[in-house]
Amino acid sequence: MIAHMIDLAFVLAPSQNYFFREAVEAIRHELTGLGVSSSIHDDGFPEARGGRVYVLVPPHEYFRLEGYRKPPGHALLARTIYISMEQPQTIFFHENVKLAPHAGAVFDISARAVRQYGEWGIKARHFPLGYSSYWDVPDATVERDIDVLFMGSLSARRENLLARFGRALQDQRFQIVLSDNSRPNSRQAKNFVIGARKRRLLARSKVLINLHQGREPYFEWVRAIDAIHAGAALVSELSTDHEPLVGDEHFVTGSPEIIPSLALNLLKDSDKSRRLTAAAYELLQRRLPFRRSVEMLADVATALDQQTAVGDAPFWNYPTAQNETTTRYFFEDKGAGHGAHAIADAPRRVLSRGTPATVARARRATTEWVRWTVMHFGSEASKGLRAETRDARYRLKELRLDLLDVRRDLRRVALTAPEAPLPACVDVLSTSAYNAASPRVSVVMPVYNHSAYCLEGLDSVRASSFRDWEIIVVDDGSTDESLETVKEWSRNHDDVPLVLLSHPVNRGLPHTRNAGIERARGECVLMLDADNVLFRYGLARLVTTLDASPSAAFAYGMLSCFPERSLAGWMLSKFPWDPERLRTGNYIDALALFRLSAMRALGGYTSDRRLYGWEDFDLNCRVAEAGGWAAFVPEVVAGYRVSSGSMVSLSNLSYRDVLPALEEHSPTFMLGAPSLPEQM
Repeated sequence: MIAHMIDLAFVLAPSQNYFFREAVEAIRHELTGLGVSSSIHDDGFPEARGGRVYVLVPPHEYFRLEGYRKPPGHALLARTIYISMEQPQTIFFHENVKLAPHAGAVFDISARAVRQYGEWGIKARHFPLGYSSYWDVPDATVERDIDVLFMGSLSARRENLLARFGRALQDQRFQIVLSDNSRPNSRQAKNFVIGARKRRLLARSKVLINLHQGREPYFEWVRAIDAIHAGAALVSELSTDHEPLVGDEHFVTGSPEIIPSLALNLLKDSDKSRRLTAAAYELLQRRLPFRRSVEMLADVATALDQQTAVGDAPFWNYPTAQNETTTRYFFEDKGAGHGAHAIADAPRRVLSRGTPATVARARRATTEWVRWTVMHFGSEASKGLRAETRDARYRLKELRLDLLDVRRDLRRVALTAPEAPLPACVDVLSTSAYNAASPRVSVVMPVYNHSAYCLEGLDSVRASSFRDWEIIVVDDGSTDESLETVKEWSRNHDDVPLVLLSHPVNRGLPHTRNAGIERARGECVLMLDADNVLFRYGLARLVTTLDASPSAAFAYGMLSCFPERSLAGWMLSKFPWDPERLRTGNYIDALALFRLSAMRALGGYTSDRRLYGWEDFDLNCRVAEAGGWAAFVPEVVAGYRVSSGSMVSLSNLSYRDVLPALEEHSPTFMLGAPSLPEQM
C-alpha cells in the first residue's frame, strides 16, 4: 500500500547523461499515475523533511559529476534509494557496488546484476522495466524506411562486430547511431538521439540489432523495451535474464556470427516479424507493467521515510589531492585510503566473506584496474622509454621519407636530364563510354603498386546502384603490374566511362589525387583509394545526403576497416561532423564525396611533407577554417583494407610535425588545439 504523502526527489547532476534523465521521466510518469508526488533537482540534495525520500539514477554518475563537490551525509543517504542501470563487470558497476552500502535501498533493472550485488554481500531489489504509455510511439503509422538499426554506445567489441556486419548488410538500409561515452551525453546530438526523436527513429525501423558492449551476456533491457514499444523486431545476441521474454516467440536471438542472417530472414519474412512484435508488446502489457515496479519503489520509499530520521551528518573522507580523471570519481570509506591504491584494494576487502565466484570477480576487477592504471600513467621508467621510442620513430619516419625522395630523383634522372622538372601526368587511354559521358560524379582512384587490389575497387564502382559517374584512374609511377592491370580491365569494360592517367615518376598521393581532381568533369568528386571498395548503395547514399545538404562542402559515411589476415576490424568515419572533435584528431577518412567547386576552391590536397599521410586531415581542417561543414551518412558505405605496407603504417610512425603544419594551414581553427598523442 502506498502512502500518497510521500515525495520522491530525484537528484541529478546538471550534465548527467540524458539516457538516465529519460529513465527518471518514465518513472515519474508512472508515479503520477499512482498519485505519488515527485520532483527533479539539478542543484544537489534539497532540504530534508518528513515525507521526502531521495533517488539517484544511477549513483555512480551523480557522484562522478556532482556528489564529491557537494557530499551528502549519513542521514541523507539513509533516506536515498539507488537505481542502478549499469552492466556487471564494468568499472561503473563496481563504483555502484562501493557506494551501495550507504544507501537506504538499492534497485537494479537487471536480475543478473541483482545476483552479483548479492555476491558482494549487498541486498538489491529487482526493478524490471516493462510496459509504460510513456514509451509508446505517438504515430505508429510512419513508414518503416530503415531496414536494420543499431543504436548504442561505442565499444571495441561492438565496433568490431558492426564492421563485419557492414558488408553483410550492404544491400539494406543499415543505419548505425553510435554515441561516444568518453564524455557525458547530456543533450541530443546527431549521434545521440533522445525522446520523441528516438521513438520516431525506432518506429521507422523494421529490425533493431542488440549487441553486447563487452563479453558479459547482459540483456540490454532498455534497448529491448524501446524496440518493443516502437514495433521494431528485436534481434539480439545470446543473453541471460531476458525472462519473461522468450526467444523465437518475442524476439530472435543467436551468436554474433549469424546476427546479420537473422536480421535478413526477418526482413524477408514480414509475417513472422509482425507476430514477434505483436506478441512482445502484448506480453509487456499483460505480464510486465512498469507501474508494478514503480509501485514497489514508492512502497520502499514510504518505509524508508518511516524508519529514518531527518538530519544530515558528514560521514566520509574524500580525496584531497583529486585527479580530474580518476581519483575524485571514487568514493572511499574512512580509513580505506585514497586513489588508485584504494580502488585496487576495494575488491580485496570482501574476499574474507566472499563466495568462490566473488573471489574470482574481485581478482578480475583488481587486474582490470591495474591494467588501466599502467596504461594511463605507467612507471617513470616506462615514460622515459616512451620518449626514446618517440624520438626513434620520428627519425625512422624522416629516413623513410628521404628514401622515397631519393627514389623519385633517381627515376627522374633516368627519364630526363638531371635538372629537369618531374615529367607531367600523361593520358594512357580512355574508353568509348568516357568520351561520350557527361557525368555527375567523378570517382578518382589513385594507384601505386596495387595490382592485387585495384580490380576489386573498379568492380565495386561498376556495381554501384548510382550510375551517373566516371572513373579517373591515376597511376603514380607503379613498379608492379598496376598499369597493365587497369589497361586490361578497361579493354574488357569499354562500356564503363574511364580514363587512365599516369605519372612516369612517382609523385606521392596528394599530387596523384590532385591530378585526378584537375581532370574531373562531374559536379562532385569521390576519392576512392585503389585498395578500398564501394558498397553497392554507398555512392547513392552519399549523393542523396549531399543533395539534401546544399551548404555542405562534402558528405561522408562509415567504413568497415579490416587489416589483412585478421577478423579484428574496426570502423572509420563513425561520428558526425563535429569541429571540436576534429581539432583533437582526424576521424574522417578521405573516402568522401566533395563538391568539385569546394575542392578546387580549397586548392586540393597539400604536398607539405610534414603532413605525409595526413593530407585528408589537413583538408578537413581547411574546410572548417573556411567556415564549411560536412554532411554525415550514418551507414557503412565502403570497405577499407589496411596492409602492413600501406601509407598509414608510415604516416603513423610519428606525429611530431603534424600539429605545427596544421596550425600554419588552419591558424584560426587549430588555435589552442591539444597535442596529438604519440604512439607507444
